Amino acid sequence: MNCSKLASGHRLPVVAAFLFLSFSACSFGQIKGDDRYMVVSRIILNDFSGKHYSPPRLDAAFSSNLFKSYLQRVDPERKYLTLADIQGLRPWQDRLVSDLQAGRPGFPDAVHVLLSQRIGEARALVPELLAAPFDFEKAESLEGDNEKRGFPTNAEARRDLWRLLLKHRVLTRLVPALNESNAAGKSVADLESEARKNVEKNMMKSLERLSKEKADDRRSAFLDTFCKLHDPHSDYMTPEEGTGFKIDMSGTLEGIGAQLNEEDGYVKVAGIIPGSPSFRGKELQPGDVILKVAQGPAEPVDIVGWRVGDAVGLIRGPKGSEVRLTVKKPDGRVTVIAIVRDVIILEETYAKSAVYQMGNSDDKWGYINVPKFYQDDNQRRSSALDVMRELVKLQALGVKGVLLDLRNNGGGYLHDAVKMSGLFFPTGPVVQVRYRNGQGQRIDDRDPETVYKGPLVVMVNVFSASASEIVAAALQDCGRAVIVGGDHTFGKGTVQEVIDLNQELGIRDSKQSFGVIKITTQKFYRINGGTTQYRGVIPDVNIPDPFAYLDITEKSMEYSLPDDNWERLPYVRWAPSYSKADLVERSKARLDADPAFAQVKAYTKVLEAQKKKTIVPLDLATARREQARSAEDNKKFRELKPVPAPKVEAVDRFDGLEAELRSKKESIQKEWTTQLSGDLFLAEGMRVLSDMANPR
Repeated sequence: MNCSKLASGHRLPVVAAFLFLSFSACSFGQIKGDDRYMVVSRIILNDFSGKHYSPPRLDAAFSSNLFKSYLQRVDPERKYLTLADIQGLRPWQDRLVSDLQAGRPGFPDAVHVLLSQRIGEARALVPELLAAPFDFEKAESLEGDNEKRGFPTNAEARRDLWRLLLKHRVLTRLVPALNESNAAGKSVADLESEARKNVEKNMMKSLERLSKEKADDRRSAFLDTFCKLHDPHSDYMTPEEGTGFKIDMSGTLEGIGAQLNEEDGYVKVAGIIPGSPSFRGKELQPGDVILKVAQGPAEPVDIVGWRVGDAVGLIRGPKGSEVRLTVKKPDGRVTVIAIVRDVIILEETYAKSAVYQMGNSDDKWGYINVPKFYQDDNQRRSSALDVMRELVKLQALGVKGVLLDLRNNGGGYLHDAVKMSGLFFPTGPVVQVRYRNGQGQRIDDRDPETVYKGPLVVMVNVFSASASEIVAAALQDCGRAVIVGGDHTFGKGTVQEVIDLNQELGIRDSKQSFGVIKITTQKFYRINGGTTQYRGVIPDVNIPDPFAYLDITEKSMEYSLPDDNWERLPYVRWAPSYSKADLVERSKARLDADPAFAQVKAYTKVLEAQKKKTIVPLDLATARREQARSAEDNKKFRELKPVPAPKVEAVDRFDGLEAELRSKKESIQKEWTTQLSGDLFLAEGMRVLSDMANPR
């Protein structure tokens, strides 16, 4: 085996080649500590400089950003390190790139030593600060935005910050405890005492876990931070995280069905897997930050600062068991979400259809939901094939138009997105892919058959990303469909390549894994020469989106690749029988006259105001008042329904199945159609579809 050569054919620097050759006589499984770090850091540097679509200059500015980002990552709440500590680490700031190139782990090791010391001090401080009751009548507040708050200036300021943070944690337990039925007969003082004891137990357990973090853990986090400074979708996963990533991609584990990532030291929900318990529950959403995890009614564990792999280990569990997540919503609300773990119901991940009828009208409209773009070779099915089958069924039932629902669809297989687009027009270009060298490739639908030629609406929202945006953009560019949704879609127009470092090194028999890297290597472009990257797809008909104000899209992510344009391809535009301007005018008139959408707009403004308000009051009266108002606002929003209620009937039937299985499938189907009939936004999408079929 020639260890000096990567599997891709790119040669490593001479020093790195010497390093690998020096181990050729022994087992790669014996590489530990500094030698391991040198191997991993150099191969990451080599791959990112040679493969990333737009690698940044590794200069003083990059080193400064790496210094800042890493410290924010290891101390996200800015409660361990002080400005004095950071000043002591400052000599490392300009050396980080050269140290990485040399494979020296000096900086993450220095941070590890200092952080371990500060965590030890916190373990002594927490019981002291929680020994006496807090005064919840005193008008105090906490800056809830870590970036605004910054690191405390010195040890005294850090102590006061800990006091405020602990007071807030006790308050968040005290408020719901006062509202629970079993609180009857207990005084506020008794409940406050219980809350303090629970917070102390929880915090000490979390600090104990953090105290066991090893230098290797800090080193891996540093390498991952380096990768994320290239763009938010590139990263380094440790062997444990890499294994979890592969399992997640195969969808074989039981759990809650949430895709998680780490952002600035917090575990954040990146996506919800269709058919999963989280998907069916509708409460957990992308952008939510998970603060605590509890096994059913047991005491929750604080996971702020945890690695994703450790958090996943706590969240996963056997089918039928309950996990309770304390999450912080993007608008600042903190809520507890209970989820019963289960396997993913495969049928829920597949495209399916329904017939939709508005009011008392006999007109039938087709609805197709596509949760993701998939290919299942074992089942001989794909999202494109399934949508084709549903289109055939719907046309046989006499629908006058079709709505393709890509809301909350985070993407999937590019090939399937291309084939699905081609169901609605003859052959032609769908998307362009561009490489770092400036060369590119157009990807066409080559099937001349058009499965469906009638009126078509594509619904999207801020969570529609990647392959969903390719389909929406292609159908919009050629005039084949009207896109309905909020201000814009997510805005991810990049492609990532996953590389197993063991394979990169040519190691097959070693018991030791070096981890996995994910690198952005390409960008997507629309057939009109624009891009979905950063911009997303802007709908033709805009309807209020209660999530539009959230900073959870590509443009809000640090170091996301910028938007640009490329060459426009020749393509044929459809000649519609309707006026797009007329569709916009008719929809706006309906929305302005609809009291339900007036409430949506009002609720969105409330959420936006809550998000901007970062000062958290720490007195009990204000906290209870704000919690009650937030719960009431959320309840009113969830109860909004279209009037009159539409009739929605699923297309699939389960005749011939065994009674118990049939009953279960029919129950799941009924739950789905009930959700559709109560979907205020879908109702307006269907009205736009009706306008297309009935132009003025």
